[in-house]
Amino acid sequence: MGGITTFALGASVIFTLYMGKISDTIERPWLLNVGSVLTSMAWIIKYFVTSSFDAFLAQTLYGICKSSADIPFQTFLYEKAALKSPETDEFIIYREIVLNISKYFLFIILAGIFLIIPKVNLAFIIAAIFSLGLMFLGKPPKIKQIKQEFKE
Repeated sequence: MGGITTFALGASVIFTLYMGKISDTIERPWLLNVGSVLTSMAWIIKYFVTSSFDAFLAQTLYGICKSSADIPFQTFLYEKAALKSPETDEFIIYREIVLNISKYFLFIILAGIFLIIPKVNLAFIIAAIFSLGLMFLGKPPKIKQIKQEFKE
């Protein structure tokens, strides 16, 4: 399993570097939408994994698809943080706190669901649905418009 994870991580790191370079040339909302759909499909593929080679392929595909959604999302986040220049660090810390608290409550809800329905593979389908939620977060901040206002 360690070798599988290492190779999958290496492939996704290389693709992440590539995505970082092309994310400046492609429209980020479009890239975020495509990445979230691909990540959702990767979660569904993980549902059908039965062997270690399948796990390697599924994890590699997931890493690649996740980076295609994460790069534009993180760019939107840090552009939005840049707009709050005096409170940038508070904005980022608040975001991390909200993310971790929401993960805590999500895990409690999933634990309750798995007590009622003991089929753990259901988590892959739930993750696929939640991955599509990134499509609703693709509104870029109006940083270009604000820069023009400062110049005038």
